[in-house]
Amino acid sequence: MSRHLQTDNTNYRVPSVERAMAIIDRLAAHPGSNLSQLATHLGVTVNGVFRICQVLVSLGHLDRDEHDKTYRLSPKMLSLGHQSMASNSLVGVSIDLLRLLRDEVGETAAIATRSGAVGVVLECLPAMQPFHFRLEPGTRFSLYSNAPGKALLAFLPEPERVRLCRQQKLVSSTPRTITTQAALEAELASVRQLGWAVDLAEEIEGCHCVGAPVFDQRRYPVGAIWVCGPANRLESGRFPRSLSGSWPAPGPSRAGSAARRWTSRPRPARDDVLHVARMRRLGSSVPFPSPLTIPRR
Repeated sequence: MSRHLQTDNTNYRVPSVERAMAIIDRLAAHPGSNLSQLATHLGVTVNGVFRICQVLVSLGHLDRDEHDKTYRLSPKMLSLGHQSMASNSLVGVSIDLLRLLRDEVGETAAIATRSGAVGVVLECLPAMQPFHFRLEPGTRFSLYSNAPGKALLAFLPEPERVRLCRQQKLVSSTPRTITTQAALEAELASVRQLGWAVDLAEEIEGCHCVGAPVFDQRRYPVGAIWVCGPANRLESGRFPRSLSGSWPAPGPSRAGSAARRWTSRPRPARDDVLHVARMRRLGSSVPFPSPLTIPRR
């Protein structure tokens, strides 16, 4: 049995199910894989992988490209993931806050969670402006070069954080991307101190982001919520300072007044919905939530 298919529950193993789930996991990380690549990764025969893939295609969980004979996860898989997240309330109870962020800041707002060493976009509300950034739900992203990834990493227990940091490849996407473990640890320490994270064109040239973690009742980071926009609209001067202390001082704006209005609103009365802590002002201009808390199920 391949190391990718090992399990501790030896009394309840169903090899065909294990292989099917391993194929799904592999295609989530490497869409467009062919039978030979899947078989090599799983350590099983090509014929065995072919039969499982055919079943998954017939059930609508995989799509097969007839031209190059490769496989990808189908939209049905994404739909199942959305249903699961909705049942856990992370997306469902945050949608109103996403709308608030998008409307008040005027830029795209999104929420994500972590899957292993990568982040996964759960929901995105694009800005109403003619030019805006759009993130497709299900999109996977690294954790070291963007605001939501840093927010997810920074507040993890130290052993888990160190392990995940070492799994990041730290590949440079722009001249501002973090490329050393020492720089990443220093950045995450600043994120913990501030309570929020930024990305000044570290992953995509011309794109700025600011985000905060979402905690469960044990103060474990289960997600991140953030806004992103073009650098000429979401300017660094709208934040109080950079993590290195070099940002210019902000000035007053309409968004700052909106943040103060949100602060004065009563908290939700129901215990079974997302408890939204008071809105926090980043300087006096960009509103963003302080870390959020969701109820433990």
